[in-house]
Amino acid sequence: MTNPSQREVAQRMARFEQVCRDAGVRLTHQRLEIFREVAQTGDHPDAEIVYKRVRERMPTVSLDTVYRTLWLLNDHGLITTLGLSRERTRFDANLTRHHHFGAQFRRNFNDLDAVDINADDMKSHFHPAFTIDIAKVRSAAKEASMQSWHEMVRAVLKDNKVRLVTYVPDRVLTPLIEALHADPFFKTFPTAREEEAVGIVTGAWMAGLHGVILMQTSGFATIPNVLASLAIPYQIPLLAFVSERGTLGEFNSGQALVCRTMRPVLDSLAVEHHTITRLDELAFIVDRSIKQAVATRAPVVFILSPLLTGGKVFEG
Repeated sequence: MTNPSQREVAQRMARFEQVCRDAGVRLTHQRLEIFREVAQTGDHPDAEIVYKRVRERMPTVSLDTVYRTLWLLNDHGLITTLGLSRERTRFDANLTRHHHFGAQFRRNFNDLDAVDINADDMKSHFHPAFTIDIAKVRSAAKEASMQSWHEMVRAVLKDNKVRLVTYVPDRVLTPLIEALHADPFFKTFPTAREEEAVGIVTGAWMAGLHGVILMQTSGFATIPNVLASLAIPYQIPLLAFVSERGTLGEFNSGQALVCRTMRPVLDSLAVEHHTITRLDELAFIVDRSIKQAVATRAPVVFILSPLLTGGKVFEG
């Protein structure tokens, strides 16, 4: 691994400040330090590594701030990302054209500055024990680009051994529901009401089986009482996916009302919740939140934005 020179770091910092000014992005001390950490290293850190390093200088910085700042920097073209399907996303401040190589089992990446290098040329840069399987790299990249939101959710639930799936039928969630029904790993069935599903998932957890609830926005309005009286006081790591209605072209005033009040209600109950809008954030957020729910014995709600799922198609 070769770190950039002081001159290169200074150039990156100057560009960062100029881009932020041009885009109207506030130049906060936290954003400055987070970008500096990526700009001054060549090891392509992920969000957790950046967080640990920045926290040594800024003990009050949070992982959420680091994660959101890195994606903000990516959106403004100040850093790029790398990492194939199901890998942690790594961040890179080197915007010049270059290649990356990584050790399969160590999960680390390094820059290869040759511009037009090919597979045969790459072999000359490594010990003979290293092999480069270009076909696997291309296959993994293709798989990552083709993976849909519902397949990502199914895979993360499976990885975390969440076997029980209860749902109230919903058009937006239909691809996910069908995928879960088709996978024999899951026990998937509908319920008449959302609060019934909360009771089933709670009882299953007490019997040693982790479960999830699928619903739409209006269905959420039926469960605050059962959350407050059952799941929260009895420390059930209940998982709930809500397909967001009531926004972006909604015609139903009832859906719109629940959409505006859903997050404040969750906040008042101190229930962790995440609104997911981007495919590249989906697996990370769901996986880490499931692990946190189990570790802290607390519910978590995932609000699936129409920006992620495509939402319901409204006929004019």
